[in-house]
Amino acid sequence: MEPGAGVVRFTDNGIGLDAEGLREHLSRVGASSKRTVDRKKVVGQFGIGLLSAFLVADEIVVRTCTAGGAPLVWRAGADGKYVIEGGDRASQGTEVVVTLRADARGFADEARMRELLSTYVPHVTTPVRLRSGDREEVVTRPGIWA
Repeated sequence: MEPGAGVVRFTDNGIGLDAEGLREHLSRVGASSKRTVDRKKVVGQFGIGLLSAFLVADEIVVRTCTAGGAPLVWRAGADGKYVIEGGDRASQGTEVVVTLRADARGFADEARMRELLSTYVPHVTTPVRLRSGDREEVVTRPGIWA
């Protein structure tokens, strides 16, 4: 997080996205990739997850790379325009950089982000870590069913 700049970053070391995946999953406004799967096994179903980020963001940048693939950058603004271009990510995975609108910069505050993550992702199976400066903490925990 960069509270002073109003920037929040989300990173993972997952499988990444190729150009087709970026177009299919990020560039189709209001579309859902989950229409042909068992809906009981997915979290989001209605294709509005990414759109909702623009309630608080001016720009979203996705830097991604698949195993053996070329690094790519998907950049989109609140005006609905996007571009896909070559990137410089050195490892497999994805980083999402959210540049917050001036009136939403409070979401980059460490305490506010901890509160949001603890409320909305406390029991996901993959550990979610909050990193601010040199500090890092896991904000998820096993569910009572684990």
